[in-house]
Amino acid sequence: MLLIDADMRRPAFVTGRENVGLSHILTNTGSLSDHVLQTDVDALWVMPSGTIPPSPRTNCLGSVCYVACRRLGDV
Repeated sequence: MLLIDADMRRPAFVTGRENVGLSHILTNTGSLSDHVLQTDVDALWVMPSGTIPPSPRTNCLGSVCYVACRRLGDV
């Protein structure tokens, strides 16, 4: 199961790692596996929201988000 933190205004997960998360997927930075983190719970993975972009709403709308979701579905 993959839990995605898609709240780019007030992220719920803090990883302490830069350049990891959904916002970077939406800007096509790296592969999906670079942005999915394993948890201590069996079969549970987390994708943090990533770096807060200047305009979160714009990043979550349109074809870029659709393509990212399709890529996640293929994993």
